Formats: sequence, structure tokens, C-alpha cells
Amino acid sequence: MANVADLGHEDMILPIVVGGLVGMKLLARMKEGGRIDKLPDIIAHEKDETYLELTQAWSILRECGAIIGDDWDWHDVRGDVEKLAKEKKLPTLPLYDDPDIGTQQPVSGLLLGPNNQWFVIKNTSGGCNYRKDGSWKNMLHQ
Repeated sequence: MANVADLGHEDMILPIVVGGLVGMKLLARMKEGGRIDKLPDIIAHEKDETYLELTQAWSILRECGAIIGDDWDWHDVRGDVEKLAKEKKLPTLPLYDDPDIGTQQPVSGLLLGPNNQWFVIKNTSGGCNYRKDGSWKNMLHQ
């Protein structure tokens, strides 16, 4: 939360002090019950999350949303993220143009950035437009 406050994004993030799976199920119930207007555009992954948490996150993520995480250097995190990307048969994405970032794509649709960070975009319809500058949007709901 300190990083969120430093960047002035308190208005964009709903802090929920529970485990990942419980929090995601809570968000789904809040949406179903009309207590929140929409499901997340981005779900951040923190260390020690498991493949089960990634699949739960995927199930509530909107089309063209992203799961973002770090700790790529942790063997278990890397394995779980690669497994998700392979199972979802994500399309290949263009790499950033910025050579200072040094992105890689070890599995189709899974991008690695600096500081052991990674992300995947939910592109099940093929309607997401991911650009080389690192931005993306849902082409189906413009």
C-alpha cells in the first residue's frame, strides 16, 4: 500500500486484507451482489501465490485485463505462471521497443520485464490490441 500511496493511486485500488483466493471470491460476490460496478482490470500477483490463485484471478479478470506479478526468479512462481500461459494458449505479443526495459517472452503471451516482473493479458477472444509501447486495450468494447 505504501507504493500505491507514493504513486497517488489510492482511488484506483481497493485494499482487502485477506488471502488471494478469498479476496478474489469476495470481489466476484461483491460484483454479483451489486456492491461494486465492475470487476478488476488488473490483478497483481505477489510472492507465495500458487497456480490455484492464478486460475481464480483469471476467472474474474475482464477480457483484455492483465495479471501482473513479480518474483519471476522464484522457481515455483515461474512454473505456475508458465503453466497458466501455456494452458490458456495465449497469442504471441510484440516486445517493447525500449531496449532499456529488455523484455522477453519465454512462453507465448507471457511477457517478462525488469526486476523479475511478468504479466499476461486475458485475450481469449483475440480482440485485445497490445502495442509495442506496452499499452493495450479491448478492441471489442471501444
